[in-house]
Amino acid sequence: MNIRQLENIIDRYLAGIATETEKDFIQQWLYQKDVPTGNLGKEKRNTLAAELWLQISDQAGIYKNRKIKSYPTPVFSLYNRFFRYVAAAFIILTGTTIIYLLASRNRKPAVTYSSIVSAAGQQRLYILPDSSRVYLFPNSSLQVPDNYGKKGREILLKGRGFFEVRQDATRPFYVHAGSLHTRVLGTSFEVNVADSNHATVIVRTGKVGIQYNDRDLAILTPDKRLQYDALQLNAKIDDVDAGLLCEWWKGELAFQQTPLPDAIRAVSDWYNIPIHIENKQWLSETVTIRFKDQTITEVMNLLSKTIGFSYRIQQQGIVIY
Repeated sequence: MNIRQLENIIDRYLAGIATETEKDFIQQWLYQKDVPTGNLGKEKRNTLAAELWLQISDQAGIYKNRKIKSYPTPVFSLYNRFFRYVAAAFIILTGTTIIYLLASRNRKPAVTYSSIVSAAGQQRLYILPDSSRVYLFPNSSLQVPDNYGKKGREILLKGRGFFEVRQDATRPFYVHAGSLHTRVLGTSFEVNVADSNHATVIVRTGKVGIQYNDRDLAILTPDKRLQYDALQLNAKIDDVDAGLLCEWWKGELAFQQTPLPDAIRAVSDWYNIPIHIENKQWLSETVTIRFKDQTITEVMNLLSKTIGFSYRIQQQGIVIY
């Protein structure tokens, strides 16, 4: 804002034609009281203008500890060179701050988040402020807003998590995982976002509404699984044993018609060992199998016999060929 713009605002304000924003600027931050406007005489307008400039100079601190000489009304012309100097100093020192404060009055305070992380090879249980439980699969993370539960229940997930949500009909529970959004009132379900293009949701109890990029995909009921491929814009829903697939937090890793790349990624995170599929022919395979208390070598032997691939163990990890 320059001097001419500020003068124009004062002119419009005294003439009674200022916008609401301009009125707010003058009244709340300078006068902090109502000032008569409208059809005023020249002498009255000059007097009000002079008072306004004195308010400006006072807030800028220009006359602090100085005695201010009193002048007759005609001296206080709106375009008096002395008060132009005062206005310029005020704009430089405080104008930007005032405009910022006006603009930020309706701005919502920034939301801060607490991060909960489960490292590769480790599971983690986190209890939310409303007593809902989140089980994080190895190599996954959760972000919880510090205002969780005050106005709503929304969290951010990266990776894979199983949720036991406390019932609250007045506050739906949302899980945001990239472009995937799930909404529940009180239920237990799993969300698994392997990458930005593939997502899986399994419902153990209750109902779960699912959206992807604000597009409704499905409402899932118990023992239903949704697998979504964002590249193909394909949503597949099938029947599964949710009790088996979702209880990996009890130490048992199970797969049911799971794409082999997803299963291998889970095994890699579970045992904290890099696994790479070198032969592309295995990428389209699916697997149904379960493991409990087995070593990585035993797991790879079972997978190779079930699917038919070969593998080798290297210093950098495991390669499937």
